[in-house]
Amino acid sequence: MIVLLLAYAAFVIPLSALPGWHATKLLPYQIALGIVGPAAYVILVALVGRLLMVDLLRGRAAVLLMAGWIALIFADVAGPFGRSIDNPLIDPARDVVALSVLLWAAAALHPSMRSITEPTDAYRGEWSLPRTATVVIAAALPLVVPMINPQLTEPERLLVFSLGALAVGTSVIRTRRAVSALAHAERKSAWQARRDELTGLLNRRGLVEHAATIHGPVGVVYLDVDRFKLLNDVNGHHFGDALLIAIGRRLNSLPEPIVAAARFGGDEFAMLFAADTPHHTPDPTRQVRHLIDRLFDTPVDVDQRPIQVSASVGLAVSAGTDEQFLQTIGRADIAQYYAKADGGGHIRDYVDDMGQERKRHKLILELLQQRVGTTDETWLAYQAIVDLRTGHPIGAEALARMRTDELGTISPGEFVTLAEQNGAIETLGNWAFDTVVATIDDVGTQLPDGFRIAVNISPLQLESDAQIERLTTLATQRPDVLNRIRLEITESVFVRESSLQRLTELRQAGYQLAIDDFGSEYASLYYLAQLDVDVLKIDQKFTRRLVTDPATRLIVRHVIELADQLGIAVVTEGVESEAERNQLITLGCKIGQGYLWERPTTGVNRFLTTANATH
Repeated sequence: MIVLLLAYAAFVIPLSALPGWHATKLLPYQIALGIVGPAAYVILVALVGRLLMVDLLRGRAAVLLMAGWIALIFADVAGPFGRSIDNPLIDPARDVVALSVLLWAAAALHPSMRSITEPTDAYRGEWSLPRTATVVIAAALPLVVPMINPQLTEPERLLVFSLGALAVGTSVIRTRRAVSALAHAERKSAWQARRDELTGLLNRRGLVEHAATIHGPVGVVYLDVDRFKLLNDVNGHHFGDALLIAIGRRLNSLPEPIVAAARFGGDEFAMLFAADTPHHTPDPTRQVRHLIDRLFDTPVDVDQRPIQVSASVGLAVSAGTDEQFLQTIGRADIAQYYAKADGGGHIRDYVDDMGQERKRHKLILELLQQRVGTTDETWLAYQAIVDLRTGHPIGAEALARMRTDELGTISPGEFVTLAEQNGAIETLGNWAFDTVVATIDDVGTQLPDGFRIAVNISPLQLESDAQIERLTTLATQRPDVLNRIRLEITESVFVRESSLQRLTELRQAGYQLAIDDFGSEYASLYYLAQLDVDVLKIDQKFTRRLVTDPATRLIVRHVIELADQLGIAVVTEGVESEAERNQLITLGCKIGQGYLWERPTTGVNRFLTTANATH
């Protein structure tokens, strides 16, 4: 192709330039008309062809530019050629040059000129008849002048025509292929920019653009699949992808008022519905709630396996502009967050109070993810674990605390739950563990014999291979720390068999283990018998009812007796009165923890002082 065009240009362009060169005897004009003019014309043709290829000619300014280009070609070809053969076209050609200048000036001043160089989201079309005509004309014009030049012989004309026809035909074919391939690539790129690759649903951008086509209020359904991470981890990523695809199909098949479905990533989906309510028609929001309520009534079929699925869903309605719609997506997401906090499988409508609380949670998460342990906003407090009879500390529990100037004191129940729900629990847990290790390094030799500091480990941390490796490596390298520390895990660990296996690994590494808050949610005597633990901490809910409720005393007595027979020490949490302490001693409990002795306080020096006093 390149060789052909070079041959064509080498032979034809000089012939095209001859009329202009012979039109005058003045050397500057000869150079202008015979060399610069034809060369500029070739460059101009190439630029126009390039613009046609990338489809940047659009708007009134583009039309004016094209008209000026055509006028200039007429002047450059007809003028010099007419002068060389005393042609009557010479005078009109001069006027056309002036016209082309005026057309270009008008194009430069027209507001649409900016659109010629600005990027466009619209993909270009396939090859068309106007494009064919434009390329043929642009490529064939240099052929016209030599063909009608009376100075050429017939063999020269035949050679010019043959080379020119071959060059024009090749240019058209190659250009058509290039434009078609470019159009196909851009259509694919445009589809990918607005679609989720896995499910084929719209993505966030696609949903926003779709919402812009709806007149009037629109609503958003924000849906998060419950327990998806567990299903994905247990069954593998292929299963997880297949489940997401099946859910996407189900969402995409929902009838009006839902008009579009999208996947925002992970297990998060969104749906768009028209929230405008014509007279005497059902409320669209109520219809959507009904559809979502029944969405997972039947299991989702994944690889010929019926999977029962539930979802946490948030609803919000906007007025319809792009900015408001983006805000509505955020509000629906906030409502979904509250639905998940309710335990999953719920639908919540957005209310303004949610936005304020969500802002609070966002600030807490920023602290957890970016500043935990690096400022005085987070610290560890220690609460004594005591001998019920003597009141002497025999251990302590390290408890994370948080306070900011903007939010004040933040309860552990709030920030620990947020950390677990948003993937920050490992950062928080590692900081607490490392801080306790540093404390043991400082004062471990001054603590009483057998004195251990308990550190809380979330069951979610046990899912991390890196976390288990980190703990077992420290146990091997630091036996002095191992003998001063105890790991406390809430009884929710009983839910997953894999977590029980991880506890066994930690036990084999030499850690003492304690089950915290026993009896609050998932207590199972079967798992208690299977799991080799050292300490059982009875939840404070039992302690509060111990004095007044005979049934509670009976339960606590049997738990203490069972643990004693299994060789497990029992610690009762939340002891706040002498009556509770005396009742526990009567029931056979030996160790307690609570406000009766002290509230959690920073530092461990008081335990060192107590240790010296008791020796």
